[in-house]
Amino acid sequence: MHKVSHELGLPIGFRSKLGLIVLQSDETIEYEFWELISGLNLALHVSRISSEVNVSEDGLMAMKKELTKAASLFPEKLRFGAVGYACTSASSVIGSDIVSKMIKKGCNVAQVCNPMSSLIEACKYKKINDLLFLTPYVSDVSKILIKEVHSHGINTSVTGTFNEENEQNVARIKPVSIVQAVRELYSGQPAIFISCTNLQTLSIIEEIEKKFDCICFSSNQVLIWNMLRLAKVEHSLTGFGKLFSDI
Repeated sequence: MHKVSHELGLPIGFRSKLGLIVLQSDETIEYEFWELISGLNLALHVSRISSEVNVSEDGLMAMKKELTKAASLFPEKLRFGAVGYACTSASSVIGSDIVSKMIKKGCNVAQVCNPMSSLIEACKYKKINDLLFLTPYVSDVSKILIKEVHSHGINTSVTGTFNEENEQNVARIKPVSIVQAVRELYSGQPAIFISCTNLQTLSIIEEIEKKFDCICFSSNQVLIWNMLRLAKVEHSLTGFGKLFSDI
């Protein structure tokens, strides 16, 4: 076999490298993530973590011991601008500080976030203290998230749920059903949060904001926004809601 010459150049995503730990059952976030960051010259490295088909508090907590292993499966020796753990509910059950600690044990990163910690930062950034809080989860899981939001001084004057415990079904809830749910629930809150990385939300954020004259957050949107912020990636993204409008 003949040996041929080659040259080394820049790796993909030379502006910054982002890491994303995605639930085994999640079918949505990678698509929405790339839809948002396409063209920013970023590298997105994805690792998966085992998760149960049905969402429960015990199942969410079980991911805690798998976080370091999932982070260790990223390409070795890479320095990440930010790593995100893509589970809103498990982040609340396990705790953001513990999630960050476990991920940092497995990879080279200084900044770790998740959808719940990112929601809190987005609310601070936009000076939001009351949310319409919509989830797909069963009641016990939804209550944990709402309690977490309240602990940061943010009210949830209206809450609603699709009460769907099966993750595959969550990924197939039609965006039009989400808009209809907001229409049924909305009563003048300054902002709406649509929880769960497996829900298809990115395409309807601006539609909701225009229809209800409010700010609309979703798990995937706030996570991506916060990861870009933490990685110090400058951008001028539009079309994904008011959260990005003045960055």
